[in-house]
Amino acid sequence: MTFDEWREQLMTVEATATYRRAPRQHHKPLPEPFTPVHRLAARERTSLVHLFVLLEQARHALCAHRTACTGCRGGGRCATGRDLEISFRETQATCTIAREQQMRSDRLNAQRARAVRTGQERTRAYVLDKAHQIDQLRRAVPQGALPTEGPEVPLIHLAPRQAAAQPEEGQIKCEHCGATESGLADAVAAGWHRVTRRPHCGRCAQRFPAWTRTSF
Repeated sequence: MTFDEWREQLMTVEATATYRRAPRQHHKPLPEPFTPVHRLAARERTSLVHLFVLLEQARHALCAHRTACTGCRGGGRCATGRDLEISFRETQATCTIAREQQMRSDRLNAQRARAVRTGQERTRAYVLDKAHQIDQLRRAVPQGALPTEGPEVPLIHLAPRQAAAQPEEGQIKCEHCGATESGLADAVAAGWHRVTRRPHCGRCAQRFPAWTRTSF
């Protein structure tokens, strides 16, 4: 095999290997995540504070130049002083516009929050009114709907304070164990219940199913 034949075979093999080699992969950079909603207001406040810092820096630079420059100190204005004053005025105008925009944004946010609270209060009042109407309709007993047999359904649940306002019926005695209470208010406060229209103390009433127990 001659040198030319060997070189030709080598070039053929190298071209084949290059063709079989996987191309270089170019990874797409990941996009930057969006700023969370709870940090948007903080970012706006930070930018406004940064503007005021720049304004103070421009003010100090202008004052320092006027103090050191003989031309500006004598009532004139040099090129450097003119550039510093222009930069200071532009920064001051930018701060004024940013402050007005921030005040307007705060005012709009306050109006939106006030409108939301008003809507919630109206919805709450509407729901409470409907619930009150439903309670009134539920407590009303239609004619002919009262069962002829069985215990009476209590329409009003008497709390101890309400029971105190009711007329006293004398001493109340438990039908099971014989325990007594001096009045209706004391019985209600002690957790007494009626079982088949008969008074039972709290301990004895627990012996019966819950659906058979009714409050005074």
